[in-house]
Amino acid sequence: MPIRPPSPFQPRPFDDGERAALLRRLSDLDAGTPRQWLWLELAAGTATGETPRTRRIGRLLALGGPWLAWRWLRRAELPGLTLYARLAGSLRARLRHARQDGLLCVLCLPALLAGFERLPAIQAMSAWLVVLLGTLWQAWRQPGAQASTHTADDDGDGEEELPGPEAALGLAGMLIGAGQAPLAAQRLVVQLRAAPDATLPALLAVLPTLAPSPPPPATRRWLTCLHWLAATLPPAWLIGALPTPWGLGAAVAYGVLLAAKASRGTALLVAVATLLAHALGRLGHWL
Repeated sequence: MPIRPPSPFQPRPFDDGERAALLRRLSDLDAGTPRQWLWLELAAGTATGETPRTRRIGRLLALGGPWLAWRWLRRAELPGLTLYARLAGSLRARLRHARQDGLLCVLCLPALLAGFERLPAIQAMSAWLVVLLGTLWQAWRQPGAQASTHTADDDGDGEEELPGPEAALGLAGMLIGAGQAPLAAQRLVVQLRAAPDATLPALLAVLPTLAPSPPPPATRRWLTCLHWLAATLPPAWLIGALPTPWGLGAAVAYGVLLAAKASRGTALLVAVATLLAHALGRLGHWL
């Protein structure tokens, strides 16, 4: 069978040089922690290949850490990303719920008012109130810093913690400082280079401080607000800009398409909830 050329619309895969550049940026981000040496070990032996997209991802890393650049880090297929998998999964679930809540609020309230045959201006105002008040609510309700059982930041008493002499030998030296025999430590480092994700559990068992901290509250707050706005701002604009009933119809179409990225069940929930809200409004108007 003939080999199909890559589609021009698909992103070009990351090469080894770009991965090494991103690993070194992660090392700079985690400077002063054992993860700094983990990323350096994974990037060792590969020449750094900086490109415009690695620089853009680097700016995202500097702005919000791996949580803000998680989508592109996964696309790059960086070794060792399973270190963040559990925390990233929890954050993605939180953001997905924020988007779903935003869609339900910004679509169901105007649909209910449309069922009561309220003025289009009132429907648009209700949608914009959902956008503004919901953003404030999402920013206020974010919890504080979560406790982490294995973080380097929790061990100090407010003073700057300097790296020990074992850090001069890199990750192997830190494993030796944690009680590993020199040969066993070197073997773990070799296994890490060969199979990073499979070796991480053994490394975490010996060096628990490799585990990352949860996303800081400010990062969670900004990300949640951005996802809320992505779900509510376009529907509110459509409801206010287009004449009735096309504005609400376009907003529902946008909401269903956005929800379908999560799952078909979520898209069905958004569509059915909006229809039920409109039907309840019509029933209340007739009564």
